[in-house]
Amino acid sequence: LLIVLVIAFLWWLSQRPSQGTITVAPSVASRESIDLKQRTRYEGKYLTFTYPSDFERREEVEAVKFPLLERIYLSRGDIEGRKIALTFQDNSGNSFEEYSSFRIRRNDPAVYTEDRSERNGLDAVFFTKASSVFEVGAFFHRGSQVVAIVVSSPTTQKGLREELEDVLDSFEWKDGE
Repeated sequence: LLIVLVIAFLWWLSQRPSQGTITVAPSVASRESIDLKQRTRYEGKYLTFTYPSDFERREEVEAVKFPLLERIYLSRGDIEGRKIALTFQDNSGNSFEEYSSFRIRRNDPAVYTEDRSERNGLDAVFFTKASSVFEVGAFFHRGSQVVAIVVSSPTTQKGLREELEDVLDSFEWKDGE
């Protein structure tokens, strides 16, 4: 009798309509269209660029010290957890290819795919990592100074290259070069 009652109770529960709250998140396409319209300008000491307004700047605890000239770290608080990291460093005495972040990626072709592209007058080397944590990075130089911009996400590779290219398209040197 107990088994029959348990089965009858479970059947009764399964026949009831679902209860709860349904929330609807904005689609990725609509969020991307908002991003294109709403951009924030970063005005640094040496460079400037724009980025989507839904990224938040993470303040640095320690001061920037030579050979590092400038750095900025941006993150988005959504489920994708996208981040944009930019560093500008003096690489005096070393070639562009000897910049440590560049060299690490170039020396690991099993993880990083390399290609070159010119964007906004910048001859950049791109590295793409197609495994978790996904990332697309652009490296370019001006004389002995090297810029590294990396866009990453722990959950998806979709849209990382486009987001990086948008940053590069708005990139300007402060001295007008």
